[in-house]
Amino acid sequence: AFLLFRTFNARELTDEEMLCLLEGKKTDFLPFVSRKGRPYEASLKMDENYRIEMTFRDTPVERQPLPASDPSVMQAADIPVETPCPGQLP
Repeated sequence: AFLLFRTFNARELTDEEMLCLLEGKKTDFLPFVSRKGRPYEASLKMDENYRIEMTFRDTPVERQPLPASDPSVMQAADIPVETPCPGQLP
């Protein structure tokens, strides 16, 4: 017996994806987000030791730029310039 978690790399797998792994097949390329917040796609497959292996695409996923009108996007002019503390080199 073994345990297969539904969540893999912070992504919840669907029933279809879980079944695919249990049948020893590769999943389609699935969207994930790295620890740094970068999107990537990988295909999953269970190996002979019941570990999940990831296969990555050859080309990186293109990121969608945020619109400049988005209030959460800071412009360079909005970033405050810090004055160095006395005794520190600028």
